[in-house]
Amino acid sequence: MEQQYLNPTSIETLGGAAVAVVAITNAFRQVFNFPPAWTAFISSIVISYLRTIFFTQANFPELAFAFVNGCVLYCTASGMNEIAAPRRRRGKRLAPSVESGEDKGSSFFGSWFNN
Repeated sequence: MEQQYLNPTSIETLGGAAVAVVAITNAFRQVFNFPPAWTAFISSIVISYLRTIFFTQANFPELAFAFVNGCVLYCTASGMNEIAAPRRRRGKRLAPSVESGEDKGSSFFGSWFNN
C-alpha cells in the first residue's frame, strides 16, 4: 500500500484539512503570487463543501453548515500558519535582508495578513 501524507480520510479531520489549506495557500503564494488570505479562505470553503458533498448526505442543513465549517477551517489554518511564520519581536530587529524586503516571499511560512 502506498503511503500518502494526505488522503480522503485525513481530509475529513479539521487538522488534516487545515494542513491542506496551509499547503495550498503557501504553494500558490510562492508560485503564482496569489493573495494568501483570499486563497486560504476560498480553499477552506471549497474543501468544506467537497467534504460535505462526498462524506455526508448533503441536505440543506449540512450544506448550510459547510460554510460555517469552512470559516472554522480558515481560522484554524490561518492560526497554524501565523504560528509558523517568522515574527518581528518588540525591541528586536530582523536580519537586514528581511527588514529591507530583499527576501520577501522566500519563506514558505509567511504571514497571510502582514504584507
